[in-house]
Amino acid sequence: MWRASLDLPAARLQSLEGILSADERVRAERFLFRRDRARFVAARGTLRILLGRYMSIDPGYIRFSYGPRGKPALATRSCAPITFNVSHSEERALYVVADGREVGIDVEHVRSFAGWQDVAGRFFSPREIGRLTSFPDQAIPALFFQYWTRKEAYLKAVGDGLVRPLHEVDVSWEAGEGTGFHIHEASLDGAQWCVIDLTPAPGYAAALAFSGSVPRLGFWECRV
Repeated sequence: MWRASLDLPAARLQSLEGILSADERVRAERFLFRRDRARFVAARGTLRILLGRYMSIDPGYIRFSYGPRGKPALATRSCAPITFNVSHSEERALYVVADGREVGIDVEHVRSFAGWQDVAGRFFSPREIGRLTSFPDQAIPALFFQYWTRKEAYLKAVGDGLVRPLHEVDVSWEAGEGTGFHIHEASLDGAQWCVIDLTPAPGYAAALAFSGSVPRLGFWECRV
């Protein structure tokens, strides 16, 4: 796994923009605010550089395909099966590159916001909601985004195969109750899915989801 800052000098952003595809540049131009556009360019450019290193090719030659629900995959051929996923929030980005297994990653900047009860009511299980409301107000944002990133990482790992309503997927384990949760989906050939928490930086919550047994994990800082 890799983490990276998305707040880069203008000259570096210009260099990264030069390796983006035409459709990525179009997507960048759709952002209303300059900072959001710059962070998108930084996130996609960094992704290309990382994948280029793994595949030993020029980052500008990489081509992506997208599943029905938007999950990205490599369209460029590689000598070894490579899967990946990326997430970013504010100035922080996380990347995971794997040996062909399905993976999903999510990172969120922890903050208080009005209406979290409505969001939890739509996407959280009754047990998760019960745990949230049992904590003091100041502790709720961290726990909310811990649950949210677990669910989102799982959603991204499963990709277009997700059929179970998200409020039926309970991710409310606590410290000492295990290192992840396991879900068996008959529609996904009985694949086993695991989710673990990550701590990418102070003030952020993150989670990694993957299929199969727990892999050997490492965390590196990417400076492009």
